[in-house]
Amino acid sequence: MTTFWLTFTDPDATADKRFLGVAILDIDESRRQATVPEIVKRAHQLGINPGGEVLVQEVSSIPDEHKNKLITDDAPVKSYFLARNEALKIPDMVKLAEAAPPVEPQLRIVEIAGIDRQADGGLHVAHLSEIGRIELLKLENKGKTNRRLYYDVVNT
Repeated sequence: MTTFWLTFTDPDATADKRFLGVAILDIDESRRQATVPEIVKRAHQLGINPGGEVLVQEVSSIPDEHKNKLITDDAPVKSYFLARNEALKIPDMVKLAEAAPPVEPQLRIVEIAGIDRQADGGLHVAHLSEIGRIELLKLENKGKTNRRLYYDVVNT
């Protein structure tokens, strides 16, 4: 099993909106080496298709500075409230596996500029650089569509 990191970007967007998302995908290469089109096709079959261009890299070959680029770019993190009915109209605003957000008239939205935006009631840093550098320790297969990622945070 080989683990691949897929980075989706929109080359036509402004720098703060260019990043569309990432996916971590395990591909069985026991019989032969997978090609990039096959890896992207498998991601699409699993419903991972935010659009844009795709960069595919084997996890073990990604340089540490690339893995931590989003953190060193220091995107600001902001939170605000939206009416529940308005928030739920936005695609991917709620990313809970098998649950709905609390029944409240307003939902707290946390937005990492150009990276992610979703309903979230937890604590957050003001800038990504506050979390330190991430070191990937291990990826574990937890079923057909689930992966567990083990990491460590190193303060810089």
